[in-house]
Amino acid sequence: MSQNRLAVICFLTGALALGGCGKKPPPPAPTAPETPQPVAETPPPPPPPPPGGAPAPAAAEPMTPQENATFSKAQSTAGGYTLMVQQFYDQKGRMPTDFSELVAAKMLLKVPQAPPGYRFVIDPASKSVKLVRQ
Repeated sequence: MSQNRLAVICFLTGALALGGCGKKPPPPAPTAPETPQPVAETPPPPPPPPPGGAPAPAAAEPMTPQENATFSKAQSTAGGYTLMVQQFYDQKGRMPTDFSELVAAKMLLKVPQAPPGYRFVIDPASKSVKLVRQ
């Protein structure tokens, strides 16, 4: 009979431990609704400059779709030239002074031609090629 009693005590102890006392915690106290704070209106920041460091043409002189495509292609090409300049730097330990050094190193077939009104410039500080206005 003592084994039955022990089994009943273990059963009841386990049931109480698993079930808890059935008491639920009180709900959180209601909080006052937040009043929206006035937002100071600030003007939007200016648009970032286009990649490659070249300033976009002034708004007063809109570009034709063909000019825009040429400008975008030239900026993309400047990114490719940047890779060649960095490769030159890795091989020689110095920046090229101009594009003719890249031609002499057989990294370019010829000195690149930028769109009219622009030129490609090797920027030693950033080790990149930028499209800038002449």
